Amino acid sequence: MNKNLMEKRIHGEADFPISFYEQSFAADEEVLAPLHYHAEMEVLVAKKGKITVRFDGNEMELEEGEGLFINSSRLHAIYGKKGEEKAFTAVVFSDKLIAAKDDRIAVKYLECIKKKTLRNQQQKKQATTSKLTK
Repeated sequence: MNKNLMEKRIHGEADFPISFYEQSFAADEEVLAPLHYHAEMEVLVAKKGKITVRFDGNEMELEEGEGLFINSSRLHAIYGKKGEEKAFTAVVFSDKLIAAKDDRIAVKYLECIKKKTLRNQQQKKQATTSKLTK
């Protein structure tokens, strides 16, 4: 991944690794957050107008009240439609806020989320359960 796109901002403090950002933009602004990534996870919620989030080769439009989870180290950018005011809230946090490195939650769920394998494990479990019940 291009190191130049890594966000340099520190989110939160060592003992409380989370930051909240309330961002508002004028009607003439289109690029709300340029292409970037960071080690932390992010929850993004549209607060006013519509915003478009580009990530992993996908594009998702969020309307007021809708949100999106962005995994750690994923390239993403945020855009808005010219001609309308828009706003969003971003919560950027370290997975350490949820669980310690060797905690059961971290091992069972967080690592799966970070590696995008949770869905695959659930599908395998369903397939195994189906075979056992037949």
